[in-house]
Amino acid sequence: MILVQGTSSKLKYDLMKDRLKDLDIELIRPVDLNINIDIEEDGKTVEENSIKKAKAYYEVTKLPVIAEDSGLYIDKFKDSEQPGLYVKRVNGREDLTDDEILYRCMHYRYRW
Repeated sequence: MILVQGTSSKLKYDLMKDRLKDLDIELIRPVDLNINIDIEEDGKTVEENSIKKAKAYYEVTKLPVIAEDSGLYIDKFKDSEQPGLYVKRVNGREDLTDDEILYRCMHYRYRW
């Protein structure tokens, strides 16, 4: 079975591929199909964003799609300082890498 992962994140792809390694599933990325669509992740929850991505990639590929979204909650931060769904959106940037996010979380309190 072919399954499209609705993400452009190589890290998310690698993690999902590892999770599915024992199943008869060929996980492919949109880039493998020469697909590059911009999906506005404006949902109020990770579920809303995941569904939006899955539907958008399905409309283009007509293949089964698995999509995910993530948020970040840090116990020591006040509610007003939580990055939540906007973990990759810092100071007007929307393209932080996973390493940049982890660095910011581990080394200093960064206002999202």
